[in-house]
Amino acid sequence: QQRLISLKVNEGDDTLRLTNVQPISLALHHGSPYLVWRTHSHTKLNTLPFSNIQEATMSSFRFELQTDATLLSSEVKELFDIAGSHLKFNTTVPSKTYYGEKE
Repeated sequence: QQRLISLKVNEGDDTLRLTNVQPISLALHHGSPYLVWRTHSHTKLNTLPFSNIQEATMSSFRFELQTDATLLSSEVKELFDIAGSHLKFNTTVPSKTYYGEKE
């Protein structure tokens, strides 16, 4: 089982609150840690630099963790563009419309 979390995130001069975030993985890119996540109700994966996270809280709601590791790992791989011998990380900024509200 895996828990859902809520995040307080910096986006420029704004602060967003992301709720019902399902943490999927941690990734290290060019020495910087990223959280790979999605909302409980969406399947699209997002990335968030740890440096943008002000606060994280864990909910007590539990759900079954997906067991299809092959599908999940291929979804995580899609966050990376392979160009020659370099990996470029696709960083998705949280959407104000779908994932959070300004405080």
